[in-house]
Amino acid sequence: MYLDATPLLVGYQTDSSPSALQSTPIQGFHRSSQPPADSAPLKPIYYDGTAHLMTVAPTGTGKGRGVVVPTLLTYPGSVVVLDPKGENYQVTARARREMGQHVIRLNPFGVHDKESDALNVMDVFDLPGIDIETEAQLMAELFSQGLKGTKEPFWDLTATMLLAGVIGYVASVCPPEERNLATVRDILFDSDAIYRLALILDTHGKQLPKAAYHQIAAFLAMPDQNTRPSTLATANSYLTPFLSEDVNRVTSRSTFKLTDFRDGAPLSIYIVVPPDKLVSHRALLKLWIGVLLKTITSRVTIPDLQTLFMLDEAGQLGHFAYLYNIITLCRGYGLKCWTIWQDFQQLESNYPHDWQTLMNNCGVLQFFGCKNVQIARRIEFVTGTSALQVQKLRTDQQLLLLDGDAVFSRKVDYLADPAYQHRFDPNPFYRRSGPIDTDTAGPGRT
Repeated sequence: MYLDATPLLVGYQTDSSPSALQSTPIQGFHRSSQPPADSAPLKPIYYDGTAHLMTVAPTGTGKGRGVVVPTLLTYPGSVVVLDPKGENYQVTARARREMGQHVIRLNPFGVHDKESDALNVMDVFDLPGIDIETEAQLMAELFSQGLKGTKEPFWDLTATMLLAGVIGYVASVCPPEERNLATVRDILFDSDAIYRLALILDTHGKQLPKAAYHQIAAFLAMPDQNTRPSTLATANSYLTPFLSEDVNRVTSRSTFKLTDFRDGAPLSIYIVVPPDKLVSHRALLKLWIGVLLKTITSRVTIPDLQTLFMLDEAGQLGHFAYLYNIITLCRGYGLKCWTIWQDFQQLESNYPHDWQTLMNNCGVLQFFGCKNVQIARRIEFVTGTSALQVQKLRTDQQLLLLDGDAVFSRKVDYLADPAYQHRFDPNPFYRRSGPIDTDTAGPGRT
């Protein structure tokens, strides 16, 4: 049975009041990276509620150094980490293993090295209680949300219908070794896909779920001049990212069991997709994250430790209806999401009508790195804290909204805090010749 939420360190309280905060001297075009130390001892601020967390801070202001890495170095429960640069894995994987975690890295594009685990999303159909027809439709929608093929809703709707039918066929009829996305891809990219789909209905029609049968049959009944070819082309556009052997290698099988993840086994899953492929392979990210979220919601027993989803660069996922539903409706499955955004524009662009609802479902809102009055005013709108005070925050300070209460505090810094000493490994993006501009670069970076 689920006991208490595992505390998460979100900052340090000092005796400095917000009104006493002063701007640090400006060096060139940057604030000093060595702010004056507070005279009062640092008091940890922990969040032990069951709600989700959200960080909003620009690139290069320390989201990795002060949020992601410290959490991964200390959180004892299972984690899923969106790790675009692969640096969080490099810095924290050893510590996770030493905590007794089985570390998994989904690394289709060989960031840092070629080693990678694998996750076949079709394994979700093996979970107890899964309805094939419903899950096939949800999976098809994750494909189409990843990359809309046209401006006309008709083509996306019919292509999603076709894709759901083929997924339903593969999940219900194909042998285990063929139950993967490569089979879905091969069917729809077949040189005579129409004949192959007709053969599926003739040969396996009685074995198919009713929805899959009707979805494939409806596609075959479309006019063959324009409608059917355009629908097939749209469905294939969703599958384009899955044509590469790199992706096929990490999606055709699984190196861990979804049932272990569901049951709360100590797993640390790093999803490494480089920044230049976050948009083109958005569907892959959504499928992996969506299947892991679905696995969590299939729980019938809640583990003692919550599973933490740490989604850096959440804005790159685009509109993600399933994630939105998880954050707003599914708090009772032993799951906590910590989403990290660059700015309000990302949040509003992805969820133009619902961004405030997402914020309202978070027990912690974290803001730092405010660079202009426009951003400060947006933070004022959300927190009620004056824009002037927000702009006066030093580079080592932040504003937290803890269950509605605004708190000025010191940021966590795994490079400066003795508690993290010897627990982390070097960041490969940091070189003595000069650090790359990344959130968790070497000493002196914020």
